[in-house]
Amino acid sequence: MAVVVDVVDGSGLTSRLRKDLGRVEARLVELAQVGRADMADAVGYQVGGSRRRLRPQLTLLTYYLTADDPAVTTDAVIDAATATEMLHVGTVYHDDVIDQAPTRHGRESVNARWGAGMAILAGDYVVARSFALLAALGQREAVLMAGLACELAEGMVAEMLERFAPERTEESVLSVISKKTAPLMSYSCGVGALQGCRHDACTDAMLGFGHEIGLAYQLMDDVLDMTATREQLGKPVGNDIREGVYTVPLLRALRRDPGIRPLLRPGITDEEAAQILQRVRSSGAIDETMGLIGGHVDRAVCHLRSVEECGRRPEVARFIEEFVRELLSPAALSRPPRPRPAAEQ
Repeated sequence: MAVVVDVVDGSGLTSRLRKDLGRVEARLVELAQVGRADMADAVGYQVGGSRRRLRPQLTLLTYYLTADDPAVTTDAVIDAATATEMLHVGTVYHDDVIDQAPTRHGRESVNARWGAGMAILAGDYVVARSFALLAALGQREAVLMAGLACELAEGMVAEMLERFAPERTEESVLSVISKKTAPLMSYSCGVGALQGCRHDACTDAMLGFGHEIGLAYQLMDDVLDMTATREQLGKPVGNDIREGVYTVPLLRALRRDPGIRPLLRPGITDEEAAQILQRVRSSGAIDETMGLIGGHVDRAVCHLRSVEECGRRPEVARFIEEFVRELLSPAALSRPPRPRPAAEQ
């Protein structure tokens, strides 16, 4: 299992992370087993799909940083990392139903292949398996998880009700990201800290770290939707515009170029979408959004360093900082497409 980004290190962390991700992958396969063959196909298809496994990587890295005894990655840590990925995958089922998305990462979505009903129920099943894992880890994990679920629902509703709204504000967009994307990144880091030391200061710092990374990650995704290729994205470029999800780069471009506004409506043509993308790219909005991303990464690193100053492992903190800076750097705009599983090629 490959890590999300390559970090040159002499501490063996990359090798350890790759090994532990293999254990997470095996656990995911185990937990995707369902008694009903028809449901098992839908669950296994999404859980085992081509994914970056970013959230479990954040859980594992946070554990390496905060563990009182970092030499061993316990089964509980693997379960925590597995649960964050299953919770993410469960939200993907529901997202695709709401969006009526025909594809996900370059292949047919579950709702397109098996129908919306099966996608919703398969998503519920995966989320329930995640909840069971986390509840077994401890009361605080369960309480944080319940709060996360509420925030995710609020964020998804807010985004759904703000579609095709050119008057949408940047503050509203960031509020949705703070509810929909950032909480799961935050939780992934927080639950790793809870498996490590369970000290409130460490846990709170890593929750803050993950929240800032979640904001930066979604903003980067919004930039990529405007700048990447179809092959990189696994979906049409400008898909957010077609779906009426107006993001920070678009709203910033709209301030400078009011001529974009008449084009923002349901049912735009491919030519109109291409015109909008070109105008956004030439407006300076992409560079401005990259600046916002850098600011969130810097704030995340401040949280990370506060853990380091509490006596935790500086070499791990440096590794994590390089990991997230590479993940969210301008180089991400030209990264090659994610590889698909051999079975799908």
